[in-house]
Amino acid sequence: MMEMPKQIIYETQQALAGTLASSLAGDLRQSVKKQGHAFLVLPGGTSPRGLIAELARHKKDWQSIIVTTTDERCVPVESEHSNAGQILRLGGMKPLCLWEDSRPRDVVALPWPTTATILGMGLDGHIASLFSEPDVRKDGRMIIETNAPVEPYKRVSLTLEALLNSQRLILLVMGAKKRALCDRVLQGEQQDTPLAHLINAAGSRLTLHITKS
Repeated sequence: MMEMPKQIIYETQQALAGTLASSLAGDLRQSVKKQGHAFLVLPGGTSPRGLIAELARHKKDWQSIIVTTTDERCVPVESEHSNAGQILRLGGMKPLCLWEDSRPRDVVALPWPTTATILGMGLDGHIASLFSEPDVRKDGRMIIETNAPVEPYKRVSLTLEALLNSQRLILLVMGAKKRALCDRVLQGEQQDTPLAHLINAAGSRLTLHITKS
């Protein structure tokens, strides 16, 4: 039987952001102390905005911390659609953009495993910019180009293999609809979604941080 992910439930998104940011800041400090660096992967979209802002309050010195994203829209970092640009604007960090010089960044040489990888999810069951089973089944690769069902269509994404290569793996589940989707997947439904592939592959290594609203 698959080991189930752990679940932590918060009343509000603000409560999640504050608690998780404090915990992550501690992980980053410990990693820098032990290894001389830390490696943090953050999602795009609306779900992590409060978390990014809270992290910026906890951490002022990012020089020893590598920050990048789970995925990226193939747009300039100055674009409002850029995930790296959102981190730069909200958190003051200088993330490595996964889309550079009109091609996917080479991420193999980064100091894997990550200290923490935080993922978001969509109501269609996508994670990062992995939208289908063929996107998930890219064995042996760390980053791929994908196509989204909405604009901006062209994306790059860390693969499931890369996303799993983390010391701490977190999925943000914001609100009742996303929680209901996770519950269905945990009950064995919608097993063709990238979300199901993540949950099945990660098991108890994954923690779901869930908000009621």
